[in-house]
Amino acid sequence: KTLTPMQMRDRLFSRNFLPAPAWMAKRSLFERYGYYPTKTRLIEDYPYWISLCNQDVRFGFLDEVLILYKQNGVSSAGSYSKAFMDDMFIIYENYIFPYDKRFGVFQPIYNLLKRSGLKTYVAKAEWDTYSLWKKIWAYVRYGPFFFYIWLESQKYKKKNERN
Repeated sequence: KTLTPMQMRDRLFSRNFLPAPAWMAKRSLFERYGYYPTKTRLIEDYPYWISLCNQDVRFGFLDEVLILYKQNGVSSAGSYSKAFMDDMFIIYENYIFPYDKRFGVFQPIYNLLKRSGLKTYVAKAEWDTYSLWKKIWAYVRYGPFFFYIWLESQKYKKKNERN
């Protein structure tokens, strides 16, 4: 499938749909457009792809499976670390929110909901350090997001059982 750089960027705004082992680039790409951003510690590829799309770089896709990739790791199973979530906040604040205009006048509402979702994952990552009262407050504040995370984990669990 062919996507324009802006179409790909908009898909990346929704979700990082490119698993890390699925991309290759020539050295000349890095020489021309620069290297991975240094603001993040764990997730370098995601903001780099967004940056390349913003510079009108076109990506090519192979319609062939080159690697099997189970979705049960740190970045796909919903069990994110604090460091991972810190990177996600950096990515959203620096690479997505300033450029994402997909929802027009409703964009601020989307951004608010997205930030709340990200904060839910932070609460999940720090859960073992929370006091009972802090856990109760997290459930009150992020209950619907916790439910969504649980539903998604069930979906991935079933998918991996089939594979």
